[in-house]
Parts: sequence; structure tokens; C-alpha cells
Amino acid sequence: MRLLSWVPKSVLMVGRIVWGLFALLGMLITGLLAFEIVNLDPRKFDPVALALNCDDPCIVKDNPGGSIYLFQVAADKVLDGARKRVIIDGRCASSCVFFADKARARVCITPRAVMGFHQGTVGDDKRLRITLHHSHDIEQWVMKRGGYPSNGMLEMRFADAKKFWPVCPSL
Repeated sequence: MRLLSWVPKSVLMVGRIVWGLFALLGMLITGLLAFEIVNLDPRKFDPVALALNCDDPCIVKDNPGGSIYLFQVAADKVLDGARKRVIIDGRCASSCVFFADKARARVCITPRAVMGFHQGTVGDDKRLRITLHHSHDIEQWVMKRGGYPSNGMLEMRFADAKKFWPVCPSL
């Protein structure tokens, strides 16, 4: 026995057609989005601009961090020449500091630079904590100050930061 045996066949047929059209529309939209993602013009996809919200020269004034993967890609791009210099001229925290450490050869700081370290989290679950490992010298600095805090931020001000990054020439 069919569940919808009381519904006229013509109504069922219209329902199937409408359902099919919605499914087709969904596939079309998904296909177009996939086409756009696959065919991104690399000149328009700039991980440095996405991670640090900057142009060239790149001046970071207040960056709270974000996706570690994006910042890692941005560091690789900067080291490959995507930016001549990245200037930290304010707060650079979390993944931003990870970026500044990895791309240290092309990063300089100003007296306004403040680097922020903390224990990272995975996705939206703030209970699942991870620790990003920095270069040995920065790792030692963090550990001497109690390690990566799970709450709040360990700040490295200019006086200490200039031991790790070069000071930028006057802007």
C-alpha cells in the first residue's frame, strides 16, 4: 500500500517535477560555485591580503589572528616574494604572531608593535586546545613567562619584540 495513495497522480507528478527542478537548481548553483572556486585567478586570490588585511607594503595595525592555515599560507607567500616587507605597527596576536615568526625574514616592527600569544582552539569548540609552536627563541621567551595562557593573552611588547624582529626604518 502506498503512503500517498489518496493523492491524485497528477498532483504527485507536479510535486516530483517541482522537487526535481529544485534539485537541478541546487546542482547548478553548486556547480557554478565549484567552477568559480576552481577557476580562481591567483592574482585575485591573495592569502596575505586575506590574513593580514593589507596591501603592499603590508602594514599590520590591529590583527587578532584567525585561521592558522591561512596565516601559514600567507607566510609562505611572503617568503616567496608576495610582499617585500610586512610592518607590524600595532597589535599582532595569535595566528598573526605565528605568521610574523614564520615570515620573520621579511617582517619588521615599530615601537607600537605588541605581539599576543595564547593557547589556540580548534574550530568553534573552545574546550579543545592546541599549542602552536614558534621558533625556538620565541618559544623559550613564552615558556619563561609561564607558557601559552588558556585564558587571556601573553603580550610581548616592543622592548622584548625587538630582540626577535628587526626594527623598521622610519615610516
